[in-house]
Amino acid sequence: MSQPNRSEVLQEIVSTIAKLAGVPAESIDEGHRLMKDVRLDSLAIYELVVDLEERYGMQISNEDAERLETVGDAADYILRRLAEGGTPPDGSR
Repeated sequence: MSQPNRSEVLQEIVSTIAKLAGVPAESIDEGHRLMKDVRLDSLAIYELVVDLEERYGMQISNEDAERLETVGDAADYILRRLAEGGTPPDGSR
């Protein structure tokens, strides 16, 4: 399977964040800060990281997770890791 593009990754991340935050996906954009704008608490951030790890078949260190300040940061991180040889999603969930 080919590597997802930024729009696809962003859409999946926004969908997950919307579920975790209990807000419509349309109200979230890539510039929103996870804790301050979307108001995810540390448990929700952990759940997001676990979802990303499972979805994209990679491990995300605590240090890397702490650097994901915005929605766009999360998308860029995933794409960078996939480009470095991470495993693309296989479509099953």
